[in-house]
Amino acid sequence: MVYEIVWSELALQSFLSNISYLKTDWTETEIVNFTNSTTEIIQLLSLQPGIGRLTNKKAYLRKVLVSKRIILIYRFKPSINVVELVQFFNTWQHPKKRKDN
Repeated sequence: MVYEIVWSELALQSFLSNISYLKTDWTETEIVNFTNSTTEIIQLLSLQPGIGRLTNKKAYLRKVLVSKRIILIYRFKPSINVVELVQFFNTWQHPKKRKDN
């Protein structure tokens, strides 16, 4: 079964924020690697949404590593066959900014 992928507003903002950061401080190669890795993870989540590790604070949220410094936090809603992308969290940020806390 293929699950629908839905982007939250925060997921879109945090994804674009990470791209913006990469544009200012890194090379085009890192941007391509990040977007390719994100695409691969999203495709995998659409097929196997349970691959992410459950977070400690809220059991309905899961997280998966997208790149060395970025974690994708998502919510799997099996009753409606949806995977909701919640946030792309850069691990250099303060942990209190994570939406699974």
